[in-house]
Amino acid sequence: MYYFVEFEERREFLTSNCDFVFTEFDCDFRHSVEEVVFELHRSGQNTCDFYYVAPGWLGMNERAKCFLDSLAPNVGEFIQVTEKTKMDVFLLSVQKIVDALDKEASDIKYFNSSEKVMRISHYVFKPLTETPLLFKIPETARSEILCSEAFVNEIKQSGLRGLRFATLT
Repeated sequence: MYYFVEFEERREFLTSNCDFVFTEFDCDFRHSVEEVVFELHRSGQNTCDFYYVAPGWLGMNERAKCFLDSLAPNVGEFIQVTEKTKMDVFLLSVQKIVDALDKEASDIKYFNSSEKVMRISHYVFKPLTETPLLFKIPETARSEILCSEAFVNEIKQSGLRGLRFATLT
C-alpha cells in the first residue's frame, strides 16, 4: 500500500523572499537558494519537525533530517537553507523517481494540448521488486511525494510531527 505525504493542516510552513525558487523546477536549486531567506511561520505552541514549503518538497528541522538521512539514505538531496531566526532548516528534494504507475489501469486525466498529466483520480501500481520508502512517480514528480507503509510506520514510531499520510486510491 502506498500513501501521499501531506502536512498537518499547514500549521507550520516556510516562506521565502522570492517565488521563483520552487517554480523553476529544472533550475540548479543550490544556486537558486544562495541569497534566499526563509521564514518559518508557526501557529500555536506545539512545534512540528516537518514544514510545508511547496508542492513536491519537504522542509524539516535538524532532528527530522538526521532521522530521514539514517532511515532512507540516498532518497534525495538535503539542502540547508537560511531561516530568518538562524534556525537550521533543511529542504529535501526527493530524487528517487520510480516508474511504478500502471497507466492503463489508473484513472488519469491529461491536458488536451499535451500528454502531460492533469490529475490522477485512481492510482494502480505495477508490481515492484523493491518497495521504496519515499519516492516520486514521473507523472506527478513536481507536485507529489509518495511513500510506503513502512515509511508511515517509521515516522509514527519516531515521534516526529508535522506529516500526515493519505492512502492512495
